[in-house]
Amino acid sequence: MVNKRKQKIIKPRFQFRMFSSMILLIFFIWITTILLIYSYSVRTISEIRGEELIIKNYLENLSVYLVLSLFIVIAISYFMVIHLSHKIAGPLYRFETVLKQMKEGKIPDSFKIRSSDSEEIISISELLNSHITDFRKFYSTAKDLSLSLDKILSDNIVDANEIKQMQNELKSFQKHLDKFELTEENIQEQANKA
Repeated sequence: MVNKRKQKIIKPRFQFRMFSSMILLIFFIWITTILLIYSYSVRTISEIRGEELIIKNYLENLSVYLVLSLFIVIAISYFMVIHLSHKIAGPLYRFETVLKQMKEGKIPDSFKIRSSDSEEIISISELLNSHITDFRKFYSTAKDLSLSLDKILSDNIVDANEIKQMQNELKSFQKHLDKFELTEENIQEQANKA
């Protein structure tokens, strides 16, 4: 069974902007088509003499069909745009939710999106999953290091094995820290916050 999103309007502003852009494009094409048909019809009609009633009916019918076609195209494009933007807005919403959770200190086990999403989005989600895994390891190492320090400080007796274990945890912690690069600007910001 395919896991489908139930709510189609996920990011209304984004989806409305996408729909508006599509409608403007369709309207521009529609106006261009009307002008082309009109210019062709006027040239063709000018060659016909004495059939004014037929010509008048033809132009009235043509205008009705053109307006009707505009509404049909707008309705079809609405559903197409909502469907297509939903395929973009859904994963973006998931990314936003997970990143907000991480900012609040809640680290998810993993980041999941649907296999039916585009390859590009799947690629980005795999990258985010990799960062989540690394961050979990970093957090676990920092927690272990903190527990070791607490144990050593509370015992007041320093055991060589505990020091060796703490050195290993420090090396692991340093390995995780080495993945991050702080620019001078970031270091200065951190110093100002403290």
